[in-house]
Amino acid sequence: MSRKLKRENRGDTIDRENLLRILRQCHLGGALAECVLEIDGGDASVKLIDITNTITISSKIKVGSDSLDAELGLGNLDIIIKFLSSLDDKKLSFDNKKDHILELGRKDKKRKLMYLLTRPELIVTRIEKEYKSKFKSLEKEMEYSIELDEKVIRDLLSYVGTIKEKGMVLRVVEVKGKNVLSIIYGNPNEHQFEVILDKNFKDAEGEEFDIYLNSEFIAKILGAVEYDEDEMPTLAFSDSELPVMIKGKNTVYFITPITEVPF
Repeated sequence: MSRKLKRENRGDTIDRENLLRILRQCHLGGALAECVLEIDGGDASVKLIDITNTITISSKIKVGSDSLDAELGLGNLDIIIKFLSSLDDKKLSFDNKKDHILELGRKDKKRKLMYLLTRPELIVTRIEKEYKSKFKSLEKEMEYSIELDEKVIRDLLSYVGTIKEKGMVLRVVEVKGKNVLSIIYGNPNEHQFEVILDKNFKDAEGEEFDIYLNSEFIAKILGAVEYDEDEMPTLAFSDSELPVMIKGKNTVYFITPITEVPF
């Protein structure tokens, strides 16, 4: 059972790189401006949903010692991300003993941020406790999955930057007796890009369907998700009714499909 989070820590340290990683993966380049960061036994976790109920995020990473516990309402992620990015220290001092103030800084005290905390219950992206258990159940409901290699991610990001359309389609269609899995981006009446993920997607044999997604959110996720050669991101889905999942090294994203065709 998880320990009850203490309200404050005094004179502790925190891993700057890992703290920056988890905040960047949830910030998504500004798509989500705030979050509640929970630290339990040195493990930092964030579970949040954007105000349009389109993206749900669950992320977890080790940031400190087993004695480090806190619940922090971060009302302006941009400020804290920029401060962490400006430093190259491996460890930072971490102190939230002052009321509503988090102090982060270099151990030599030459650089410090006095960050004004927001009461966690006022963070609108916060996910209620009763919803948190749904993350695991949603993962189990994903019927199909495929790894996204680096070239696919790079090409999709390039195409989204080439034309400005909100519409993106995850498509399974039968072609010459084989199911082709692809991502199509752009307006069918204008310019379109297609990225074929699998020319013979046997997992969905006999199935055909389109899942319409918001390309802006997909691009932000692909630009933030962490991966390496041994652990590539996974794209998982079921049908047009359930969210699409992108799972990275430390973070899981669920993207709600668009109900109306965005063209």
